[in-house]
Amino acid sequence: MATRQEPTENRIATLLLLSRGREPSWSRLRPPRAVKEDPKVVVKKRRSEASSSSQPPSPRRIAAYLWIVATCLKILLFPSYRSTDFLVHRHWKAVTRNLPRTEWYHDDRHVDTVHTLDYPPGFALFVEYVFANNPIANIFCNYYDTDCLALWDDPDVEANIRPQCVAFLRSTVIVSDAVWFLAAYVAASLGIKRGFNLRLFALLIFHPALLWLDHVHFQYNGLVNGILLLSLCCLAKANNVPPGSSSSSSGLHVIATALFALLLTLKHLYMTCGLWYIVYLVRRYVVDNNKYPSLSRLLGLAVVFGTVIVTPFSFFVSI
Repeated sequence: MATRQEPTENRIATLLLLSRGREPSWSRLRPPRAVKEDPKVVVKKRRSEASSSSQPPSPRRIAAYLWIVATCLKILLFPSYRSTDFLVHRHWKAVTRNLPRTEWYHDDRHVDTVHTLDYPPGFALFVEYVFANNPIANIFCNYYDTDCLALWDDPDVEANIRPQCVAFLRSTVIVSDAVWFLAAYVAASLGIKRGFNLRLFALLIFHPALLWLDHVHFQYNGLVNGILLLSLCCLAKANNVPPGSSSSSSGLHVIATALFALLLTLKHLYMTCGLWYIVYLVRRYVVDNNKYPSLSRLLGLAVVFGTVIVTPFSFFVSI
């Protein structure tokens, strides 16, 4: 069988290229020989490429995962020990559900009890009344357990408490913990260079003292401590504002003052922090870098603080 021969000019051109140390065109078209690589090196390259291409989860997603884990842990604590504070808060919810506001602080006129309402009006309105009079509470008390939030004398309470009532009241504590989760997220996000501090966030939301006091002993410390932490975060954020951005710093100081005033309407125990707030705000906000105190700033803080304090009391005075 005859073979096809290359033209003479092609062979001459190939010889000239070889003589000059260059490869002819037909050799350039050949694919390079495959070099065998070590399998361990290939695996390392693939892992590095996968790690570089995959982005780390966002802080919000991590916070959501931890919130789910913490909620499941709190649900598992439903059958645990409960103190007399459980009876106290159950009675306060029954008072705000069954009596008019003028009788909330005189509930012993209607039942024989020692668990009289002794928290400020903000706690009675924004915590007890809200959790006892929302649509979910109405459905639960009308169809599942009519005795859960009924007014009972102290000797008759234990005989009328059912497991579903315990689960309902413990669920209100879990819902109120949303304020603590928000405050923990804000506190963990304050770092400018480090970004989201996952360790701080996890330590705050899984704090053993809060788990014991709120979800075993039965209280609402996560709610009030969350408001306090949010107020402190506003003050800390105001310290990181550049000197030229005075308006942003002023807004943060005002928000911190309003949150602290709201905290005092919820639990009067935090009045012990009042002197610290006064000294700090006067030094960092009213005076700051000025030679003399700013009267307008001082009056502004006084108006905000007084308005938030008086608002819960107005619900009882206006009746």
